[in-house]
Parts: sequence; C-alpha cells; structure tokens
Amino acid sequence: MNLAGNAAPVWINESELVQADGWDYSVLAREKTDLFCALDGETVIKSASLYGWKVTGDCVIEAEVSMKRTGNYDGAGLILFGDERHWAKCCMEATDFGKIAVITVMTDGVSDDANGPNITNDSVWLRLVRKGNDCSVHYSFDGKYYEMYRICKVNLPETVTAALVAQAPVGPAGYRHFRNVKVEEKTVADLRKGE
Repeated sequence: MNLAGNAAPVWINESELVQADGWDYSVLAREKTDLFCALDGETVIKSASLYGWKVTGDCVIEAEVSMKRTGNYDGAGLILFGDERHWAKCCMEATDFGKIAVITVMTDGVSDDANGPNITNDSVWLRLVRKGNDCSVHYSFDGKYYEMYRICKVNLPETVTAALVAQAPVGPAGYRHFRNVKVEEKTVADLRKGE
C-alpha cells in the first residue's frame, strides 16, 4: 500500500505545497534552508522543509525528482528522518563543482556528505531503502533500471518520517518537484538491489 496516498501526511518545517493528480507534489524550498549536522558536532542546521509520512520498521520511499537550479546545494530529495541527528537523505543537488548530482548525506550524530553521479537529464528517479538500521540509495535515469549508489548503517528509531526534502541553503526560494511518489512499509529481499 502506498502510504503517500493512504496515510495522513506530516510536515517538518512547513512550507507551501502543490499537489497534482495522483501522487505528484511540488514543495517550496524556502530561502536559505538546509538540514545538516556539521563535523564539529556543535552546528545543527534544521530548517529544510520535509513533507512526509510516518513509517514503522523496514520501508522504501521513491520518486522522480526535478528542480531548477538557482544556487549551490539547491536540493530535491528523499529522507528517512528520525530526529535532528539521525537521518538518511538522498538528493538531486546542485553541487559547488558546477554540476547537478545524486548526493547522499547520512547523519548518525554528525553528517557526512557524498557526491555521486552527475545528472545531465532534467530529472532523476531516487529510491531510499531501510532494512533494520541498514540503508541503501538507488538512482535511475529511466524509472526502470536502478543503480545502487550507496549502502550504509544509520541508527534510526523504529518509527521515522519518510519524506520529500526541499532545500535552498544559499540561494533563493524555489519549488522542488516530485512525481509518482511511493512510500511503503515493506522489507526488501535484497538491500543492494533495493527490491
């Protein structure tokens, strides 16, 4: 069952939302908003807007994401959010290398930051999978064949918010677009394949 169509949604840092037919959403990334726990262990930025659904246990969230770049680190992504220091995120993000890339930020007390493959398309399909405290990130350029980008462990509470992320850390506000959003409480057979 797709929780995106059947469960009450929740906001973290509420913003503007436009819902199209089915499970398509646009979320406004407010100006100068981000989600990051710096390596110094002290600085916690928690202003990005998350629109999502409560899930318990193993789960999968996926969507086709797109955005118009206006500043470095602009991002449209997916997250499994436990609390401000425990979450797993993957995004289509404008990097400080002048590219748009698939990125991941895994936060278990502090955040890491990993740039992945560059994106030359207007959109990318992302899939974020949880199995216990193991998470995997997958991406696709056609919505059919997914590549695994990352697998790691993040200590998450049993219930998390599986959400859409809209961020604009240094640039102006702008909408982030999410098509065919799917959120499921399920256990995948193969974490590396994400299915």
